[in-house]
Amino acid sequence: MAGASAKGWRAFLSTSKVNAIDRVGTGPWYDRLGRLVANTTANLASSRPVGANTAIANDLPNETGTPNHNPDGTGQVDNHDTLTGSNIQCKYYGSAASTCNDWTSLGSGSPRVGHSWPGGPSQNWSDAMNASGCAAGVNLPSSMGGGNPSVGEGGGYGGIYCFALSP
Repeated sequence: MAGASAKGWRAFLSTSKVNAIDRVGTGPWYDRLGRLVANTTANLASSRPVGANTAIANDLPNETGTPNHNPDGTGQVDNHDTLTGSNIQCKYYGSAASTCNDWTSLGSGSPRVGHSWPGGPSQNWSDAMNASGCAAGVNLPSSMGGGNPSVGEGGGYGGIYCFALSP
């Protein structure tokens, strides 16, 4: 990804030792394409980032800057579940299971995920539900609800939010 190495990046992941909101600093934060995600921690810790660029406010992008809702343009892919391990205050959800043992285990656990776009019962980008397992998975119509204990079973792929500290 051209230019990505010239930026300071922060992963939005809570662990038992650090809250995601503290890990990412005081802002502002940008996506891979330089679009504003939020200016302040208060703006970031809302159910949807306040003040975000209109192109991404309701569909936070993946690592290439592509929105997670229908990223391939076919309607077959929906990567809305994004790993955070965080509650609605963007802090540690409170159990080893919610962070897959501080992001070191593919085994047991039900990691806490946020929804990159507002759909389903929760619209919160940092805290929506528990995924069914810690392993990365796939989100294909044929595998939905198929008992695959992974992030991908419910609509994700094990992605994380990474914010740039400069545009």
